[in-house]
Amino acid sequence: MMPDLKIMIGDRIRSIRKMRGLTQAQLGELAGTKFSYIGDIERGKRNVSLNTLEKIMVALDVDSEQFFRFSGMDIHQEKLGITGTLAIHVSYLKGRDPEEIKLVHRIAKDMLETFEQKLK
Repeated sequence: MMPDLKIMIGDRIRSIRKMRGLTQAQLGELAGTKFSYIGDIERGKRNVSLNTLEKIMVALDVDSEQFFRFSGMDIHQEKLGITGTLAIHVSYLKGRDPEEIKLVHRIAKDMLETFEQKLK
């Protein structure tokens, strides 16, 4: 769902901006846009064009691979919803060794079965 993606991208911009010690106004100036637009993007209130996203990424000095690595993000279930949360979990597993993925699967399966047994 696109609203989840908008929130994920906004959260990512905010996170990197704060790591870089930039205000929204400073990022807006570096990216050639208004600080209020940056704020709207960060809150998931605005669609961001690919051109503007590229300008923001250049201003943040981050490449696309690093930018779209959502694995380090906090998961805000109420904001991301199921689709966004699952996308983050998939990003955790991408590039992992198949045996590691199988292990994570077994652990998750065991945990869910334990939860189900407690509910009975």
